[in-house]
Amino acid sequence: MKHLKAFFDSQPTRPFHKGDVLLHQDETNNDVYFITDGYLKAYSIADDGDEKLISILGPGDVINLEAAFFHDHSHRHYFEALTDGTLRVRQSDSLAKALAKEPATLLDLVRYVMTRNDELAQTLDNILQAKSDTKLINYLALLVQRFGTEVRDGVITLPFPLSHAQLASMVGTTRETMTVQLRQLTKAGVIKPAKSGLF
Repeated sequence: MKHLKAFFDSQPTRPFHKGDVLLHQDETNNDVYFITDGYLKAYSIADDGDEKLISILGPGDVINLEAAFFHDHSHRHYFEALTDGTLRVRQSDSLAKALAKEPATLLDLVRYVMTRNDELAQTLDNILQAKSDTKLINYLALLVQRFGTEVRDGVITLPFPLSHAQLASMVGTTRETMTVQLRQLTKAGVIKPAKSGLF
């Protein structure tokens, strides 16, 4: 995706800090963001007030791309920072025109969108699995594949915290069930929680 990165590299930067909400659900925003470093979560709020985690985003991800192609597009989700980081910002009204002049970048963007759609399809398939332990293992494997860093042989860490409640919402189970499953995986030596109790 080198062409996509280069496309945004000349744009202004915007720092963000853990806990910042960059975009709000149902809000209209004309900026397209490219994450250069740091991590965000996309989530919605259910009728009962609970947070429903949709996805995790990190370096190389593009946010609010729809604004460049759909007039007055509003966000379906909130986008909140899991860590400190930096974005590149590009005005949506100029993005589509610029892409038309850069076919290699447009091809990179198509690849990016297809990859993200495939990950969302994997997540949906996983939620439809019957067993909660299978759902958890599959989702953790997806996070490790995309964001994991090997710190030593066989030990992989994730660069952002996740609570039991967030994991539960992502795999479609209760927080109580998630706590039991995480405790079992910890006892088996498959995972090791951070000192804060987050993963």
